[in-house]
Amino acid sequence: MRRAYLLELVVVAVLFTVLGFIWLHPASVELLRGNASSMLGDGSDSVTNPWQYQLVLDTFRHEPHKLLFGAIYSDQITTPDGSAVYIPWNERLIVLALAPFMRAELMPTAVVWTYLVTSGLAMYACGRLLGWTRLVAFALAVAWAISPYTRARAACHIALVGLYFAPLAVAGIRILAGAPPPFRWSARREVVVAAALFLLVAFAAHYYVILVVVFAPIFIAFYAALLPRRASRLRALGRLVLAGLPATLFLAWTALVPVAPSDARHLPAVTQPEKVREEQHLYLHVFGARLVDYVAGDVRYGDRDLIAARRGITRSVRDSVSGNYHERTNGIRWTVLGAAAVTIVLLSRSRLRRRLAPEARAIGFFALVLGSVALAVSLGPQGLRYYDEDLGPAILVQRVIPAFRVANRAGVFVHLAALLGAGVFLSFLLSTLRSRWAGRAVGLVVLGLVVVEYLPLHPVPTWSIPNARTELTPPSGECGAGVLVPYTTFAFQVDEYYGAMSELRGTSCKLIHPAYLSPEDDALRAKLSTRDFSDGDRALEENFARCTGASWARFGLDAPEAYKQAFCADMGWTFVTPDACRGAPANDLGVRSPRECLP
Repeated sequence: MRRAYLLELVVVAVLFTVLGFIWLHPASVELLRGNASSMLGDGSDSVTNPWQYQLVLDTFRHEPHKLLFGAIYSDQITTPDGSAVYIPWNERLIVLALAPFMRAELMPTAVVWTYLVTSGLAMYACGRLLGWTRLVAFALAVAWAISPYTRARAACHIALVGLYFAPLAVAGIRILAGAPPPFRWSARREVVVAAALFLLVAFAAHYYVILVVVFAPIFIAFYAALLPRRASRLRALGRLVLAGLPATLFLAWTALVPVAPSDARHLPAVTQPEKVREEQHLYLHVFGARLVDYVAGDVRYGDRDLIAARRGITRSVRDSVSGNYHERTNGIRWTVLGAAAVTIVLLSRSRLRRRLAPEARAIGFFALVLGSVALAVSLGPQGLRYYDEDLGPAILVQRVIPAFRVANRAGVFVHLAALLGAGVFLSFLLSTLRSRWAGRAVGLVVLGLVVVEYLPLHPVPTWSIPNARTELTPPSGECGAGVLVPYTTFAFQVDEYYGAMSELRGTSCKLIHPAYLSPEDDALRAKLSTRDFSDGDRALEENFARCTGASWARFGLDAPEAYKQAFCADMGWTFVTPDACRGAPANDLGVRSPRECLP
């Protein structure tokens, strides 16, 4: 019987692979063609992913033990101090698994594709554990893995596409409380399996891990509700502690030891904590969800929609913001919302509630509480106001966990709750049908509605990957460290900075740049980023390059030709490309920190 379920999971994985190809078109086609110059993305944050993946591969080849920490140290983009680059563990594992088959430039699309498959597979397995039929489990798994949210994140925040963690958390709780036949194992094996699932949850993107921690009391209450009446509460608590111990130790390790001790001494301390907190608080307000977002459609890509009413809602949401559409893309299929709404009705009427099985009632109330709390958090501080005071629970979350700054991402738990609620109603509906064929017909109708309601009417965007700057490296010797001219800061020229960052992948070139939101960054931006290209500005740029020991310069797109010629002539450097010049050989006297060379 268990072998049959394993085969079932294999079939589902194949189906999600096919669906991923369709919903990720045309990026999926470019991947299969081996086109390393194109990736899934919109030219924003995801531009850095090829560089990040190359960092994982290089670290694995030369210092693999450094992949075992919370972040990966690199001094390539903020030399000489370096920085801790956070890459989720699940993403690191996927990159290493893909390495024998493709280069880093091809991996962004492949990672998204892998996330879609694993997220769908996790939700399907969770649904089967909860007693859903194959068709219902597959339909709701499709709704979970392929949604406006996941396709929006695929274009800019690849790690956030990995939603496998949430259904695995639910599955772990269900197994720990005693999985139903034929999934039942020995008590010891149940703890081991649940512990493995919880550890995989801890491998998810840090935003999701934060939210799991925030909502953990609700999951624990769900666990208690699933326990048999005669079960020992003390023993059940012990099982929960044992199952959660590996994930807890892992999270403690990654938080307390972010990078190898040999690298930690190089990292600069955060010198403007108030400024960091101010920026995070601003993000919390700006990127809070709105109630209308959950009934909107493909906000990130456009208003094409087979449902006319939703088309107007989507257009309204898009018109209300000037950009960052992905942060307002939280739409849930109306089929799912409708089924979840019926479950709320079932739970609210005592006569109907008694017709639900005890486990179904527990799942329904868990979904209702989780969805309500997650919705309140996702709306941001302004979601709850009293006398012009923002009292939304998101502000409390940030006070406890300062890294939490984008409230709308809690919306994935609203979606999870809606799917669990829909599963309760659909399972109840099928239990009232006497004919197996009628049940299959209902399952097929639900699957058809889920698929048709969100067809890929908007193709995902593709982006031309910047070429690696291999020409900056001389025929013999190291590339050395260089500067961007004029000074380019992450805070205000993010796209240009990301492009320059991506160009360094696979090379020995390093970028002289201070940490983001540091006093040095502020000072350099004020003096070197005016972009009026005067002789005075050029002199400041040249002095900074000499002081820091730069070996090369890469010019911005807006730099006039005369400005570039004069800069390189004054430095005694030779053009290696129309937008870059360097000295030969590389400066071997060491690179000085930008804080020692402020204008």
